[in-house]
This record gives sequence, C-alpha cells and structure tokens, in this order.
Amino acid sequence: MDVATQRRYNTYILTIHTSMNYSYLAGNITTRAPIAIPSQYLWSGFLIVILMFVILSAILAYHWVTYGYKQKRTKLIGTIYLIGSFTFIIIATMALIAYSSSL
Repeated sequence: MDVATQRRYNTYILTIHTSMNYSYLAGNITTRAPIAIPSQYLWSGFLIVILMFVILSAILAYHWVTYGYKQKRTKLIGTIYLIGSFTFIIIATMALIAYSSSL
C-alpha cells in the first residue's frame, strides 16, 4: 500500500471511530441491560453446578486416596483444590446475591 492510500485509509478509520456513539458505556450498564435473567433460574443452575462439583470432588478424592502417589502430596493437592474451589464458590455466591439484589 502506498503512502497516499495508507493516509486515506487512516483518515477513513479515524472518521468512523470518532463518529461512533459510545454513550452506552456511561453510567450503570446493568440498568440498560437488554436481558434480565430471573434470579430463580440462576440459583437453580448454581445449585446444579454445586451438586456436580460435590459428585466430581468425591470421585476425585476417592481417586487421590486410592491411587495417590504419596500421602503428603495427596493431602497438599487436596487442600489446594478445596481452598481454590471454595474460593470460587464463595465468589460465585456473592455475585449471585449481588445480581439478585440489583433486580
């Protein structure tokens, strides 16, 4: 692309970019959200995810205990897994509570 064509292209892109309306970014976006999911559906889905988590964690714990390499390492990995999992569960619960209270 020669220099003149590149300058015209840059000017065209700049014109499009500066003429766009970004007003939807201002203020509270959740008040302008096009879809409001009922919190009952979200809580139901969350409970299903928690149930799957408990089942898979039980399977994983059985696997670690039965086929674990060393007991110390198995305990360490299990502790890290549970701390991380419960952290994400707490964050997800807080997000659901915040979303439910914002409706």
